Amino acid sequence: MNEGRWGRAVIFALILLLGLPLTVSAQSTAALGKEVSDVESLTGRTLQMPLQARAPKPANHVERRLVDGELHFRLRDYERASLFLTDVVENYPNHPIHPDALYLLAESLYRSQEYGSARRRFRQLVDQSGQTGYGQYLDRALGRLLNIALKTRDFEDIDTYFQRLSRMPGTALNGAAAYYRGKYLYLKAQPEEDKAASEKASEAASANFNRVAAVQVAPSFTYDKAGMEQATASFEAVPEGSPYAARARYFAGVIAALKAEYPRAIQLFSRAAAAASSRRDRTHRQVKDLSNLALGRLYYETGQVDRAIKAYQSIPRSSR
Repeated sequence: MNEGRWGRAVIFALILLLGLPLTVSAQSTAALGKEVSDVESLTGRTLQMPLQARAPKPANHVERRLVDGELHFRLRDYERASLFLTDVVENYPNHPIHPDALYLLAESLYRSQEYGSARRRFRQLVDQSGQTGYGQYLDRALGRLLNIALKTRDFEDIDTYFQRLSRMPGTALNGAAAYYRGKYLYLKAQPEEDKAASEKASEAASANFNRVAAVQVAPSFTYDKAGMEQATASFEAVPEGSPYAARARYFAGVIAALKAEYPRAIQLFSRAAAAASSRRDRTHRQVKDLSNLALGRLYYETGQVDRAIKAYQSIPRSSR
């Protein structure tokens, strides 16, 4: 019944499309009847034709989506990158490349300043860090969660993550948790106006070593002393040989300088420069230059002019 009604509707529509008149003369009745019969026959055959199934996705569909997402990410088109990466993350959670897609999606959202969504994705990485493929992004995810907390002034769950990570067996953190906890406590211990200045200065710093504090001899602002002590303890907990050792020594040196403990600060900055010299990446080159800059300032302020000149001259002209 319904098929018959639908078929007559199709015939009527085809008559309109063919431009046939709705009222015809007696002489054309036979011709019109033949055309209607032909259309009815065509409609019947059309109704019997099976619908063509959607073409199957290629075997490497997921990998291609990841490549497309990473390409747009490299081109800094983070919005489009997020579209491709979300497809992989949401629809293929058990695929081997899911950890890579999840990290790139979180990073794309972060760079788009979609901090709420980025936080959710970075938390997923931390939550799954004990599974194959996710652990390699643990330190970067933790660092971004810290930076998001500082940008949004929302420190919810930060302490919980540090506590949980410190208890995780078999996780190759190698000082990451201690370093990021120290950095978090250090920045939290600063007054609000100095946090804002520190964030502004960090725009010129690298992504892996942002919010670098300038060394201040004879500190000009107040700070939470207990918080700074806790930060120092966390920085000192970073073992020698860790990828975070140079950065940890640098921040510990900053705190010592704020406390006017200049001999101690000089020792820490010297250790930071030495640790950074053993690595060749941009972050450690920056740590080395900043450490020598701090040493130059401290040597000068403490009357060790020759050492100050040597420290300043060790910074290459290409350094920022």
